[in-house]
Amino acid sequence: MRKPSNTFGKLFTLVCVALIYVLPSIHSASAQDLNDELRKLFIEIKDDFDPDLKKKIEDALQKDTDRIRFTADEFQRFRSHPINPFDGLDEVDLKSIRGTIELKFEIPTVRNRTIGKHERQSPALLGQLTGVVANCQEFTVDILDNKSELCLGIVIDTRGTVLTKLSEVEKRSNLSVRDYRGVVYNATLGPKDEENDLVLLSTSATTLRPIQFSERQPAMGEFLITPSTAGRAIGIGSYSHPPRSLASSERGFLGVIPRNLNQGVEITELTPGGAAEYAGLRVGDIIRKANQKPMTDVSNLVAEVQRRRAGEKMEIEFVRNGSLQSATVTLAGINLSSEKAARFKMMNRLGAIPSTRGSDFPWVFQHDTPLLPEQCGGPILDIEGNVLGINIARQGRVASLAIPTAHLQTIVDQLRQQSIASLK
Repeated sequence: MRKPSNTFGKLFTLVCVALIYVLPSIHSASAQDLNDELRKLFIEIKDDFDPDLKKKIEDALQKDTDRIRFTADEFQRFRSHPINPFDGLDEVDLKSIRGTIELKFEIPTVRNRTIGKHERQSPALLGQLTGVVANCQEFTVDILDNKSELCLGIVIDTRGTVLTKLSEVEKRSNLSVRDYRGVVYNATLGPKDEENDLVLLSTSATTLRPIQFSERQPAMGEFLITPSTAGRAIGIGSYSHPPRSLASSERGFLGVIPRNLNQGVEITELTPGGAAEYAGLRVGDIIRKANQKPMTDVSNLVAEVQRRRAGEKMEIEFVRNGSLQSATVTLAGINLSSEKAARFKMMNRLGAIPSTRGSDFPWVFQHDTPLLPEQCGGPILDIEGNVLGINIARQGRVASLAIPTAHLQTIVDQLRQQSIASLK
């Protein structure tokens, strides 16, 4: 088997097949616990496969094992599926197979991988940037849930108000903030901006210095630096795309023309190669529910689809020839078939751990710093230490996104006004 590369840009960095066994029978092997990243990947891809292959992945999830057995026919279908992200499967010669095949799946961890001394993210190189980022520790904080690090945040005033990434903290019940000295403060959720995925946290950290934004505009290819709370550089990248809107670039499409019926919403036409057709829906199917919500009118269905982005899944319950059935639909993009949208999403995540929310932002610029989700929410600087914005998401293999300061200052002002209004 080909060994995975340590380079972030390789498609097989994150996912590979580490070992293949050819077994004459189906004797039970000892289960190997799934790591979190492999579990997430299994959950993400299982609904794209045929029911029997889907069940095998679900069984592995239930048994908490990283091994799955296939017959030769199942393996061939698994290997040839267009959404399959795993590397190394083509090296298996099916003609020589007798019995079943057991695959052991493995994900080399991105968080703990060894970084070579000649790489841009090498500790030696980042260490030379300490003078640029040292002052940032006074306004950069870690956001915690118990002791787990969720993301970074920035102090915006002398009252200890912190701005951070909403989707990483909104469902947490025990939030706190840790400053550069290691002091931990309890934090409570305040006003939020769902469109920009930002929220204010109230804390008692009154001794920290508020952030000072710069109005400077970076040039294409310019180096940008992401600092930590410890006064060190987390990573360095290049400014790769000027600010633009991503608000509707990934809006999901179901690919049907519906009409109202008394008992639901009937599909009258399907977009060839669209999400619904790819999931197995047919003309004449009557949609009863979408994501467990009753679909009594076309407007219900349209509203449910418009709330979601390309690549997201929808559970559709429908009636066909009097029989109640269900299907999982992966929504397509405006210019992508469902298969291509799902494939693009999968390929884009290989070699990276994307943020929970990685797109659909009103105004962001792009850079190629290889951030982890927990490294977003903090400031991004130029080589002179000017704060150019806040890192809002890791989007994919070569893309991280940041909200520029001009837009960010407007957001902060609006959130502050909400906070003041709530006190009146």
